[in-house]
Amino acid sequence: MGYLIFSSNTYPFFYNPIFLGLISTGIIFVVAGLILLKNPPKEINWLYGYRSKTSMKNQKIWDFAQTYSAKVMMKLGLALIFISLLGLIYTPTIEIALMLTLVVIILNAVLLVYLVEKKLKT
Repeated sequence: MGYLIFSSNTYPFFYNPIFLGLISTGIIFVVAGLILLKNPPKEINWLYGYRSKTSMKNQKIWDFAQTYSAKVMMKLGLALIFISLLGLIYTPTIEIALMLTLVVIILNAVLLVYLVEKKLKT
């Protein structure tokens, strides 16, 4: 049926690392964003929430950063889910698929921080 060990293009299209990696990361981003939006940390802390030097300057900025970052995280998660569908069409070698997936996930995380920090500084 399915292949558990990937080699070149021998894996079924729905086992594509691009699809699996991006859809699972997208779902995690959406769920984490929902949790952060529904249960934002009340006080500035080092354990939970969107934490940066800018977001921890004062309570007003902290509260805004939690709400805004949760919304951005959910949007980026939905974008990852949408992009993951390309993995059902494009089936590169396992090495290329893993590299592309990793690059997209890292860029997504960097974009999250960039967008939130940019908004906090305005």
